[in-house]
Amino acid sequence: MKRVTMAILVIVLVVIVAAIGVYAYQSYNAPKKTTLSVYAAGSLEAPFTQLAKSFESAYPNITVQLNFAGSVDLMREIQANGSADVFASADWTIIPQMYPTSASYDIGFATNQIALVYNNQTLSDLGITSINQSNWYQILQNPNVKFGFSDGNQDPSGYDALMVMVLSNMYYGQDIFQSLVGNNSNIQLVQNGTQYYVQLPSTTALQINTNKILMEPNEDDLLPYLESNTVQFIFTYKSAAIQNGLPYVQLPPQINLASTNSTIIANYYDNVSVYLGYGSSSQTLQPCRTIVYGVTIPTTGHNSQAAALFIKYLLETNGQNIMTSNGQAPIYPGYVDNLSNVPSSLLGDVTTTGPKP
Repeated sequence: MKRVTMAILVIVLVVIVAAIGVYAYQSYNAPKKTTLSVYAAGSLEAPFTQLAKSFESAYPNITVQLNFAGSVDLMREIQANGSADVFASADWTIIPQMYPTSASYDIGFATNQIALVYNNQTLSDLGITSINQSNWYQILQNPNVKFGFSDGNQDPSGYDALMVMVLSNMYYGQDIFQSLVGNNSNIQLVQNGTQYYVQLPSTTALQINTNKILMEPNEDDLLPYLESNTVQFIFTYKSAAIQNGLPYVQLPPQINLASTNSTIIANYYDNVSVYLGYGSSSQTLQPCRTIVYGVTIPTTGHNSQAAALFIKYLLETNGQNIMTSNGQAPIYPGYVDNLSNVPSSLLGDVTTTGPKP
């Protein structure tokens, strides 16, 4: 009897040891979980949140960690700390500013445009029947109207909004910039021949008439003020209006920064620039360009293979569907500037034919 008991105990012990061994082997050999750090423009929060969830379902061993902010601020953080595996900018001309130390290529993957956005109560509250391409700037000049845009030193939609108002001078033949911005801030416009230069002081040096203008670091920061009627109108991306179900004025292609027409670009966009941080040691000149989102794998990232998988997912069908549903038209194949630096897994999804940053 004792021998039988002892035999059973030995068998049980062997089974337990074997089970522990199998578990240890499986745990040791299981694919390691990768955390992918994705830095993205604030205007990409809705589509990229959806994209990350879909991507994680397709690649369960990768967890996507999202960080949204103004593209300029994110670029500076990456340059200072090397803290991102993927960087998606609202303005693809920002990424080449990171060359060669923090990035080596730039893929344009989607487009957008600037619109004048308001809420469903705005017109009735102001006693206005309608607002359109012909009268929007007259309505904004109303003393009872307050409008907002983001700080161009931190966020592309901010300098895009300033460019829209300069382009409006050219399109409508009126000094709209001065009446809306110049008279209510120390942001000034200088003309040299056919060229227009906006002088945007650094954030700490900005002086704004807060009774007329609301300025926030990021375009998404403006939406709560619009919804609470603190401001009546904001200049922001058309996609923000679509994603939040808000009405907006569809601005003419000559001023909305969406046109790829070479004549419009030559006669309008190419004549406007903004000095970011004007008068400071970090002053830079930002030319007016058609709005194109850019994405790259920073050279300082730690998970380049997972990053390439994420960008491929963004560029291909799943990503295209998500971007389209959020009002940000996808570009496929994506435009790329430095093809030789692109990961081989992405070569089938990019082309060198298209605008250059």
